[in-house]
Amino acid sequence: MLPDGDCDLGVSDGSVVLCTNIIARAPFNLYAHNSTVRINNSEFGVGRYSGHGNRIVHPGNVTFQNCCFRIDGESDTDEERKWAAILFSCEPDSPMGRAHGGLYAEECDSY
Repeated sequence: MLPDGDCDLGVSDGSVVLCTNIIARAPFNLYAHNSTVRINNSEFGVGRYSGHGNRIVHPGNVTFQNCCFRIDGESDTDEERKWAAILFSCEPDSPMGRAHGGLYAEECDSY
């Protein structure tokens, strides 16, 4: 539990990671190149659009199940809160969309 900290998870290629009951404020970062990551029953703060925070990078096979992504109250104005986002990027030859990989959100909420 990181109620006053950020979640920054980067795993080596070929890793298998299972996470449960994570509670963290923004920023949220996940790097999972050619890896399997399953995150259950967790809550993540998402901050304003940024080039270095609130990112999912090179997801190999990532699943969020029963998770909540909430706009972090640290944004100063309503305008900044409107731009809260998670930026995700992948390589052109990534497995996104193929049967053996992808980025999935199952029974998740955002507010």
